[in-house]
Amino acid sequence: MKTPLKPTPKIFITISLLIAMQIILSRFLSIQTPILRIGFAFLPLSVISILFGPFYSSLSGAISDILGALLFPSSGVYFPGFTLTAFLSNGITGAILYKKPRHIKYIICAVILSSLTELIINTLNLYIISGYGFLSALPARIFSSLCMMIVKTVVIYKAGYFIASLYNKS
Repeated sequence: MKTPLKPTPKIFITISLLIAMQIILSRFLSIQTPILRIGFAFLPLSVISILFGPFYSSLSGAISDILGALLFPSSGVYFPGFTLTAFLSNGITGAILYKKPRHIKYIICAVILSSLTELIINTLNLYIISGYGFLSALPARIFSSLCMMIVKTVVIYKAGYFIASLYNKS
């Protein structure tokens, strides 16, 4: 496994701002139903994955989930299973995209693996906390996940790498 970057104030400030952006995009600028959420909250964490790798992206995913739940409890009860999902899916994305060139094959691989992780574990989490049937919730979540995979791939390819290049130029 690749060793994490040496922590610097610039890295911490950048990660903090991206986590804040993720929380805002997730809590205020996304469409949420009891069984699925549609939005662009993945973009800031994808940029962290591209720039800083799996260590920082895993921690950022977990921190953003915990902070979002603590700051905005009205949008849902805190459940550690969602934090685990955020930790794992962002770690996967970071492991695949970190120090890789902007190539569609890496992005597709990262999006598919992280989306499958989110789909399976979060559907199980929803079953545990709400009682929605695992198999009855799965078709709608699969459809939503497939649609979001396309969106994520395009947005990460265009915007994610563009934002990362701006950081690298500074």
